[in-house]
Amino acid sequence: MQRLNIRDRAVLSTEDLISLGIGCRTKIYFMVKAGEFPQPIKYGNRNKWLTTEVTEWLAQQGKNRTQAKN
Repeated sequence: MQRLNIRDRAVLSTEDLISLGIGCRTKIYFMVKAGEFPQPIKYGNRNKWLTTEVTEWLAQQGKNRTQAKN
């Protein structure tokens, strides 16, 4: 399995998010609906996420985890 390098992409697919370990398809869309994850954009007839927004979300999750430990 090839490793995903998100810096090389402007947008990420649902499959990309799953391979990053964010969660399964159902969890991702549940988090979007709950306002806990960035909204996707329409890219043709598919949903895609801006890499910058996903990267910021991941960084915030790391900060939240660090704060919870302290």
